[in-house]
Amino acid sequence: MKAIILAAGKGTRLHPITESMPKCLIPVDDKVILEHMLERLTKNNIDKIILVVGFEEDQIKRHFGNYFNNTEIEYITNPKYDVHNNIYSLWLAKDHIDDDILIINADNMVNKDILKDIIESEHENAACIDDTITNLPEEAMKAQISDGLLKDVSKTISSDAIHGDAIGIYKFSKEGAKIYFDEIASCIDNGEANMFYLHAMSKLAKKGFDIHVISTRGLTWHEVDDHEDLAKAGELLKRIKEEEANS
Repeated sequence: MKAIILAAGKGTRLHPITESMPKCLIPVDDKVILEHMLERLTKNNIDKIILVVGFEEDQIKRHFGNYFNNTEIEYITNPKYDVHNNIYSLWLAKDHIDDDILIINADNMVNKDILKDIIESEHENAACIDDTITNLPEEAMKAQISDGLLKDVSKTISSDAIHGDAIGIYKFSKEGAKIYFDEIASCIDNGEANMFYLHAMSKLAKKGFDIHVISTRGLTWHEVDDHEDLAKAGELLKRIKEEEANS
């Protein structure tokens, strides 16, 4: 299984910190944000890491090099990171879907058991959803669920149809990834390169493609989008480590 990690964006909501530094390289505790994710991925038997980079990509390449914990890292450059949204970053990884894949946002920190649950799930195509919270802020990526399947995922789902928070971790089989990337290609061909990659996933779900929901089971995760998120990151990482120590 490969992990495709999207790390091309500028992270403007964290200015001035990210004016000259990629968001994923912001330190939280003893490591940078992305390092916390890579540690947990490599402990969960990921065979290869594909990092899609753009803004200040050389900083990321210098920091991580070509291997992390003996797992190969391959870089893909998104030259249009400041023009298009992350659907385009993901599409650039189209030549790497010759295996089962995880798709992950580079600003996520999660309990390792969240990754373990989705990787080891019997379901070939799946999404990690925090179904313990439904009262979500406007910027949250909301999930609509029916019979254990993802039916819609976007920021604009109405409050009465929200069943959880999509935390930015998705799994596709080799065959499922081909179908998903065909949907992404269709979106880009239709001039939708400014959308989130979840736009294509939502369209796929609405067509009846089964994406199974994997609950976070109340385990801690955190996404660093803005200064408020960053202020909480250290304490939430401490909670993640405490949970992991007791699991």
